[in-house]
Amino acid sequence: MPNALITGTSTGLGRGVAARLHDLGWDVIGTVRDLSHGKGVPWACELADITSPTDLLRLGQLVEDRWGKLDALINNAGVCQIGPWEELSDDEITHQLNVNVIGAMNLVRQTLPMLRESAGVIVQISSDSGQIAEAMFGAYNASKFALEGASEALSEEVASDGVRVVVVEPGNFRTEIARHSPQAKGKNSTQRYTVRWNKIDEWLTWHGSESPDPEKCVEAIIAAVTNRNTPFRLAVGEGVSESIRQRAKRIMSQMDDSDDFLNSL
Repeated sequence: MPNALITGTSTGLGRGVAARLHDLGWDVIGTVRDLSHGKGVPWACELADITSPTDLLRLGQLVEDRWGKLDALINNAGVCQIGPWEELSDDEITHQLNVNVIGAMNLVRQTLPMLRESAGVIVQISSDSGQIAEAMFGAYNASKFALEGASEALSEEVASDGVRVVVVEPGNFRTEIARHSPQAKGKNSTQRYTVRWNKIDEWLTWHGSESPDPEKCVEAIIAAVTNRNTPFRLAVGEGVSESIRQRAKRIMSQMDDSDDFLNSL
């Protein structure tokens, strides 16, 4: 029976992927923030803080004791810190990076020997924000850009062992991450950022009620796990791949500008 360790299965994508893999006959361990979130589910739930090295060490030992190998690691746990750069506190920035980047990297370190045993797959749940930066999401962008860069390096490091790495970049899907997004509103917010905060409020309202169902993204993650021909990067959602292509064009134009400027010196 194939097996999978999935972080962040309390709600949303993580819960959907855990349910689908279980239905497909996989043995699943899912992490939750509160054991009540795992009540009644047919897969194993483990209480874990992705930012705790002790918890991650325990998870790695649990996987080794239970399975001895690991077929799939899905780093899904994440938070989205909202707010302008100057209003973010040290703790808010640190927590954003600890959850979305450092926790994921640490869990890979704990489980990679077991992933090698099965030539398994590491699925990193990123975001279109890992490619496209936007005002008020700088901390989130920083975390997802970092995750994607680290994952590209990881992919090269483990390819010779038969371990695959897939980065999934969801667009706007109806999940809990937006509803639980912490907001950094300091002394300058009402003076300088009122219009932007109003747009954030509109986006949060839309995201909670009208954004697409995450089922398409669940299917993409399942494909990443089960299909060895999955490409390294999956941009999932309406308009996501086109938006990333447009960003790539802007970067190419910026490189032309850079060359012209430097050649003029």
